[in-house]
Amino acid sequence: MRGRFDPRRRRAEEPVAKKADDVAGLGSDAAELTAIVAALHFDLAEWLGSDAPLKVFDRISGALDEQFTSVVTTGQAVDRETFLASLWSARNVLAGVRIEVSEGSEVARSGQLIVVRFIAENRVGDARTGRRTVTAALVTDGRTHLWRTVHETPLPEVPQSATSPEPVGSPAAEIDAPQEAVVSGSASAEATDAATGAGENGDGSETAAAPESPEELRSTDEDVAGAEADVAGAEEDAAGGEEDVAATEPEVVDAVPEPAAGVRGGDLDDLAGELVALGFVSAEQVFGAGGEDGGRAGADAAE
Repeated sequence: MRGRFDPRRRRAEEPVAKKADDVAGLGSDAAELTAIVAALHFDLAEWLGSDAPLKVFDRISGALDEQFTSVVTTGQAVDRETFLASLWSARNVLAGVRIEVSEGSEVARSGQLIVVRFIAENRVGDARTGRRTVTAALVTDGRTHLWRTVHETPLPEVPQSATSPEPVGSPAAEIDAPQEAVVSGSASAEATDAATGAGENGDGSETAAAPESPEELRSTDEDVAGAEADVAGAEEDAAGGEEDVAATEPEVVDAVPEPAAGVRGGDLDDLAGELVALGFVSAEQVFGAGGEDGGRAGADAAE
């Protein structure tokens, strides 16, 4: 009777259906896939962001299937050889870069093929760039996983202000902060306030307040234009006053000396006639070949 109840002879239990993560003898779960994705991107960031040793490049190339293809965010498709050649020349081109991976999930699994999707983003310091959705296909033999295809789709960049507000006092915060125009309480400041609608601060300074409506903006523009016109008119009046002063002052003109007396009491303009009368030169030499009449006429004119 004892043998009839021997537990070693009981009927075998029905096989339990394996979960999707245990298909193909993987014995893996979502955490393992996440670790596989994170490991590759950690090596990529180390190669791109530092003077990494060659073993890092060897790990990356060893993780890619022989039929590996990649479609980057620009839509360009590259094969394994082209991808590795580009990666080799990009060593330490993004100093300090980190590649963050999040929202990983398994999309499908069939035999030795596993499809995963996740979000990757480059980060250098506080700057985040290259946010993208990555859909990848991995092949496995039950022990190792190789990347067969990778397809990247760009995502809109997350505004920096929404993720990490700038600290007070930083250059970016000073740029983003509203700027106020402060003027002293002098007469020129009062004129500026009248034109710009500044308000009193209570400390002897005036702060220009921005208009809140289109009508106030238009009115302010007109006031500013009027103030500028007044300044221009004042400058013109000042210039006109200088012209009036210049017009009323007597103009100084060098006195023209009276003609000096010549040798025979004549003007210097009649010097040629005097030279002829004194016999130093002939009339023909001075007045040209006009004959005796011409010479005599010149002499008479000289006398």
